[in-house]
Amino acid sequence: MDQYTYFIAFLAQGARERGLGAEAVLVFLDYLFAYFPFRKVYAEVYDFNRGSLGPLRSGGFHEEGRLTRHTWFGDRHWDLHVLGLFRDEWLVVRRRFDRVLKPLRAGAIDDLNRKGNYAALRS
Repeated sequence: MDQYTYFIAFLAQGARERGLGAEAVLVFLDYLFAYFPFRKVYAEVYDFNRGSLGPLRSGGFHEEGRLTRHTWFGDRHWDLHVLGLFRDEWLVVRRRFDRVLKPLRAGAIDDLNRKGNYAALRS
């Protein structure tokens, strides 16, 4: 088993630029790595979607590749960025987002902090 998954997020126009997408992605990543044996999560983002590239990068994703002039949109071709985040990277990065994640997690957060892994959520 390859142990990776792909995700894509879409926000309605009225929900954009309010931090809701970033918060939703953080919660979703926390869920994915807690309940599934994925070693990696990846996403694809078109170059015209700068509003998604920045938050993904600050959330720990790194660029694994770029498909140059991959798709036509508007009046030109745009690059497609392939971004990845490994489980061990998430375990480090997620500490920076505890103020967002902590209130949203179930009571298992104390076990997670003590053990330093997600085994508590699966037991």
